[in-house]
Amino acid sequence: MDNRAIGYIDSGVGGLTVVKQALTQIPNEQVYYIGDTLRMPYGPRPQEEVLDFTWQMVNYLLKNDEADYIFAKPADLLTFALKNS
Repeated sequence: MDNRAIGYIDSGVGGLTVVKQALTQIPNEQVYYIGDTLRMPYGPRPQEEVLDFTWQMVNYLLKNDEADYIFAKPADLLTFALKNS
């Protein structure tokens, strides 16, 4: 078991199925999940706003030392943020 936590960020709640599946594969890992249900759906929002929301979640996990690995659902959420930073 690795002592580092895994963080999952999500633009809603669909990522819970991803986390559930991950926990079947790595049941002893510590997991943090942020689902942004307050501001969903992200689809109709401007890209800059989505970028800001994504970095808010990432920075929360990093600032609070909550996670050493971060995955996003949808996957392009984090890819978009990294490409535009």
